[in-house]
Amino acid sequence: MTLKEKKKETHNPHKDRSLVLRFRAGQNIVITLLSFAFSVGATRLFLELTGYPKLGGGELHIAHVLWGGLLLFAAALIPIIFVNDWAATLSALVAGLGVGLFIDEVGKFITSSNDYFHPSAAPIVYVFFLLTVLLAFQVRQNRPKSTRSKMYEIMERFSEVLDRDLSAYEREELIQSLVEVGKSEDRKELSALAESMKQYLQTQNSKVRNIHPNFLDRLKITLIK
Repeated sequence: MTLKEKKKETHNPHKDRSLVLRFRAGQNIVITLLSFAFSVGATRLFLELTGYPKLGGGELHIAHVLWGGLLLFAAALIPIIFVNDWAATLSALVAGLGVGLFIDEVGKFITSSNDYFHPSAAPIVYVFFLLTVLLAFQVRQNRPKSTRSKMYEIMERFSEVLDRDLSAYEREELIQSLVEVGKSEDRKELSALAESMKQYLQTQNSKVRNIHPNFLDRLKITLIK
């Protein structure tokens, strides 16, 4: 059997690797924006109040762009290593802090004199921030969801069941999502899976009293939508 024939034999015609947004993508990108803005503002304020101190001795100067790069690297590692629901949120927070520290020194990298105070530095930071805001608007737009993307969201949210961190309101919302998937006709195998997951959640009904969202639930809903 030739290599081409082997590839054809192992090819899965039903494979679907199209992109799917995370359930909390909108929330996480807002966190990134806020931490980004805080990072730039806090850094500028700190440097202004302390007279722009130099970290290092002699010819050495450890610029805060290095700390920004370190935080960005940490932000990339967190969701790679940890699968917990909070990992993506922590990554968003750390990424915002890192990119703020990194881009704050853009003036040094666009001038031959390494001019931190170059007039064009601030507009570059603002433009970069605004582009991220536009990205956030795109991510948070309501789009029609396929059965597959709905199931991705459900599986992501089910991590809270494993962590015993699912509130009563979130449980009811999750059950409604499973009902929607269960009614779909395009993916029968997913409908069967959704029905099993719904039955499991419903067995926890006797342990739940209040199904109204608390403050944290309402905050999450606001950020996610």
